[in-house]
Amino acid sequence: MINHVDTALEAVIKLLNPDLFAPNGNMKILFNPPTKETVQIGDRQQLIDVYLYDVQEATARRESGSIVIRDNNARQQNPATGRMEPRPVSRHAPPRYLKLSYMLTVWTAEPKDSHNILGLLFAHLAKVLVLKLPSYPWPHDTDAKETVYQTMYAELDVGRPPVQDRILTELWTTFNNTLVPFLNVTVTVPVSAFTPEQIAHVVEKVVSPVTAVSASARDLAEFSREGEQR
Repeated sequence: MINHVDTALEAVIKLLNPDLFAPNGNMKILFNPPTKETVQIGDRQQLIDVYLYDVQEATARRESGSIVIRDNNARQQNPATGRMEPRPVSRHAPPRYLKLSYMLTVWTAEPKDSHNILGLLFAHLAKVLVLKLPSYPWPHDTDAKETVYQTMYAELDVGRPPVQDRILTELWTTFNNTLVPFLNVTVTVPVSAFTPEQIAHVVEKVVSPVTAVSASARDLAEFSREGEQR
């Protein structure tokens, strides 16, 4: 799933200047940690390093309940309203969302060139509010064992300060590299953390809990009277 985000993010970055990223161009994209060994290529050609440093669930977007999937080609009458509605075929829990945080750094022979490209990247990515993910795997509506591939959309945010600055400080220590300016890019993507459940039949009548309790109490009272008569 994350690899689909990597591919889409790389494609969007290349739109900044497609000629630079052509096979004979002077720009390269890597998804490696920006260690000294990785960024040595920046001395020979321009390098954009896109490092995924944090993966968290976007808990603020977590929802409860269930989502009902309906078949628009098969309609039936709703017993409660009398209206004709698409027939429900399955239900599943709401999707969960992952928040992927990337560190974008630019490495060139001249720091001024890196700064210029970093600014251009911000202006370019700031226009991309939604990241298109083609052929994204998703569970089939009725067959939990089958996967369908469809276009999905993720939210992209660039330039927002990272939630935990301490993580980045520790990362640079681990990289054993010179601290350079970077862009923080966050992608929030839906995840199919559920199993579809087929709906075998439609409930014809909904019994109110209050009615059910009242009926039980009435039956109990009648049973008591019959016992006293005996």
